[in-house]
Amino acid sequence: MTLTEYHEALRCKIKGTWNLHNSAEALGLKLDSFTMLSSLSGIIGHVAQANYAAGNVFLDAFAAWRQARGLLACSIDLGIREDSGVIAESAKLQSSTGRRMFRGLNEGQLRKILYFAMLQQQDTPTANKAENVGELAYSPMVTGLTFPQPPDSALKSDARFLPLFSSNEGARDLESGSENANADIQELFLLLRTQSADHAARLKALTNAVSGCFMRVLKLSEPMDPERPISIYGTDSLAAVEVRNWVRTELGCLVTTLDIMNARSLKLFCEKILSKLLALETA
Repeated sequence: MTLTEYHEALRCKIKGTWNLHNSAEALGLKLDSFTMLSSLSGIIGHVAQANYAAGNVFLDAFAAWRQARGLLACSIDLGIREDSGVIAESAKLQSSTGRRMFRGLNEGQLRKILYFAMLQQQDTPTANKAENVGELAYSPMVTGLTFPQPPDSALKSDARFLPLFSSNEGARDLESGSENANADIQELFLLLRTQSADHAARLKALTNAVSGCFMRVLKLSEPMDPERPISIYGTDSLAAVEVRNWVRTELGCLVTTLDIMNARSLKLFCEKILSKLLALETA
């Protein structure tokens, strides 16, 4: 590519991002989030797209730079969009992309990813600033890679992606767990909309769904005992953030990490969620 072509793809990402950052600083804005759409090309590259890959590497680095200065930031390394975008509109690009390595993202999934990225920034520790970017343990939000990766994947030689190479049994377990979670949530909302459903049935369905979330986050082999404190299962602040975001995204209910960490039992935590869900249903 020519130098002009290189900078055309690079300039919009670099100058555009700096313009947003500088304007917010000049106006003294207290931002709720600073979310940037990067790409997988920034971490795995793509033939004939060195300019685009470099621009996305900048976005990932800029997020780390902002966080090191106590500012909110998140960079999302997006994968292939299956319903719109350059690859979806180009048969040539589709043929040059290893489809088994990537999982296409639709618009609904993209909205959830953006929502989660914004929620994630609410728990970013901005008070303790690192002296330089190298001291900050920042990682972009990587999306759109399949698990497990196929045996002939180009990522196999890269140590960063070794966890993505696992047995098919593990993949089936993951898929099965996801299907069970969706079934639990569907059952819960059906009971919430059914006026004749009693409180006990609703609470049981909710407890099953929330317990399933904890099992996935904490990698538990058995469901949690609803009468025992959540803390005894090794729930730390990071796990509490994941559960809180899951409750918001999947159930549409607002809870705090303190609600989770201080819950005397899973049952009492679910009682609190259920009361909020019922209030939303009748609102």
